Amino acid sequence: MMYFISDSCTWYNGGCDVNAECTHRDADFAVVCGCRKGYTKVGTEDVVKCKDSCYENNGECGPNAQCSHESGTFAVVCKCQVGYVNSGSDSTLSCIDSCNRDNGGCQPGAVCSHDPVTFAVVCGCPDGFVNSGCGADSKCVDVCEVKNGGCDPNAACSHGGLKNAVVCTCKKGYTPVASGSVTICVQATTTLAPGTQKAFLKVAHMNSMNPGFQTGQCPSSPDGRYGWHLLLQGTSTSFVSISCLFKSAGVVTSMIQTPSNKHAYVFTPTADTLLDAWAVVQGPDTEFVLSHGYTKVGTEDVVKCKDSCYENNGECGPNAQCSHESGTFAVVCKCQVGYINSGSDSTLSCIDSCKRDNGGCQPGAVCSHDPVTFAVVCGCPDGFVNSGCGADSKCVGRF
Repeated sequence: MMYFISDSCTWYNGGCDVNAECTHRDADFAVVCGCRKGYTKVGTEDVVKCKDSCYENNGECGPNAQCSHESGTFAVVCKCQVGYVNSGSDSTLSCIDSCNRDNGGCQPGAVCSHDPVTFAVVCGCPDGFVNSGCGADSKCVDVCEVKNGGCDPNAACSHGGLKNAVVCTCKKGYTPVASGSVTICVQATTTLAPGTQKAFLKVAHMNSMNPGFQTGQCPSSPDGRYGWHLLLQGTSTSFVSISCLFKSAGVVTSMIQTPSNKHAYVFTPTADTLLDAWAVVQGPDTEFVLSHGYTKVGTEDVVKCKDSCYENNGECGPNAQCSHESGTFAVVCKCQVGYINSGSDSTLSCIDSCKRDNGGCQPGAVCSHDPVTFAVVCGCPDGFVNSGCGADSKCVGRF
């Protein structure tokens, strides 16, 4: 009888775990099971079980570390989790809160904290300070150094209270006049001209946001392309002066009056929030409103201004595309692909291109549209083929 002796390790891995490596003891050639790289032995000496090291004591990476495996070798790789930094060595990881080392990379004077979901470092400014600059150049500066902290130009900005809140105090020779949450400083010795009156923005129109305006109804201005139209609705005849407080632009006093002095247009360089406004007017009105001149959505009491192209397609009509002119932000209407204007430059009327001059196709050709882009496609009717190329192409009969 013949016996064939084979290596036990070649049969079912010698009875070792699937994640173990089967070898033999030198003395008696007995099977020895050892866990592969990246796995940790659990169980007993006699019954070796191999478990992914990352699931056993976090691969010995330590607290606040992330255990993973090296591609190819499956060796354990330890690195600090998001929001933590290594204060040890490459071989001995010690992950500490990033905010406890170099202020988490935040600028001096900034407050280092963490995102509540990802735990990534978030750099913020302490109460009474605001971020100035961008990227590596950003830093926290006293809010009073930026647009006077939102105070009136004739007020001194300071801080008070537990949260270092801004305090606006009128300078000597000026007296405070309250308008909502804003303190306005007017000269104490100034007497308003006969027939003039202080007026303030309607309370319901405070904190209105302006993402753009409907052009053709607002004048152009070197001060910006975002227009704000303010209107006297009563018997007052004109704005004598105006001051508008914006969240980003600060106080703006320049205005354009058209078509009459009952209208005041002020402009900001970017989309902004109108916090409040006050004016001196000719007449008895004590209130003015944020009026039309935009594509207005919402209610009369809560004015919201929306990009005209997103409200009734900017009045461009069906089958037209609404966009804006560079610089002025004026609405520009043009027919979509596959359509042509059958109206005038001022009154667009977009019809199917195939219904006008056969879409530019040669006489006898069939005008249709690309199913994806809707661009005009010229083809030949049944029994005809295209002959020629470009402008010389035409449909001729098959022979």
